[in-house]
Amino acid sequence: MSDFEYQIPDTYEEAVERKAYVLKLINEYNEALLLGKDLPCSDEEIDKLQEEYQILNDHLALTEEERLSKLNDSDKEVNEDGVIVEKVSVLDKIHWSVMLYCVFTFICLCSMPFLTKAVGSACLDSFIDKFFYDMLWEKYVDMMALQSSEYMWSDFGYWFRVCVSYLWLPLLLILISVGVYFIFRKRKDLNSKITKWLIFANIFILVLSVGVVLLQGELTVLKERLEYLWYEYAVYYYGEIGTN
Repeated sequence: MSDFEYQIPDTYEEAVERKAYVLKLINEYNEALLLGKDLPCSDEEIDKLQEEYQILNDHLALTEEERLSKLNDSDKEVNEDGVIVEKVSVLDKIHWSVMLYCVFTFICLCSMPFLTKAVGSACLDSFIDKFFYDMLWEKYVDMMALQSSEYMWSDFGYWFRVCVSYLWLPLLLILISVGVYFIFRKRKDLNSKITKWLIFANIFILVLSVGVVLLQGELTVLKERLEYLWYEYAVYYYGEIGTN
C-alpha cells in the first residue's frame, strides 16, 4: 500500500494526525501548482489524497458525534443553531500562560507595595553611593564642602532619582501586562478580555505601591535625606578617608 492510499486508522487520535498530514500534502501540491514548481505527486496520487481526506473528515465527524452522544446531559449543551457541543468550563477557555500571569499579578498585588519600598530604597542608596564615590575619588570634594557646593544635587535631580528608584518596578509590570495583552488581543475571546483587565490591575498595583510608600512616611524620610545629604557625605568621607 503506497503512502497515498487512504486508510482509516484504528484510533481517533491517529485519524486526526493522518488527516492533518494528508491536508499538508494537499496544500504542498496546490502551492507548487500555483507557483509553477515541480509537483510533489502525480494527478492520480493527489486524487487519492483528496479522497482519503474526505473519508477521514467524514469518519472523524461521525466519531465526534458518537463521542458526544455518550456524554452525560450535564456535560453537553445546545448552541443557538441546534448543534450539540461539549460543555467547556471557564478555566478550559483560559490559556495556561494567561492563567499563570493571573497568579503572578495576584502575587504582585499582595507583595508589590512593600517590595516597591524595599527596592526603591536600595536603588536610591545605590544612586547616592555612586554620587559620593564620584565626589570623593573623582572630584576630590572636601568633607564639609558638599553642604554649600555646586556639586550638590539639585532638588529636581534628587527627586528624579527618587521617582526612578521607586517607580521602575511597578511601571515594568504595566509594560509587561501591555505586552501580554497585545499577544492575545487578536483572539477576541476570554483571554483578550482578561489580559486587558490585567493592565488596569497593574495600574492599580502602581497606585497602591506609591500610596503605601507615602502612608508609611517614606516621603518625610526622603525630604529629610535630601536636607541632610551633605551630612551623609561627611560621614561617608570620614569613613573612607579615616580608614585609609
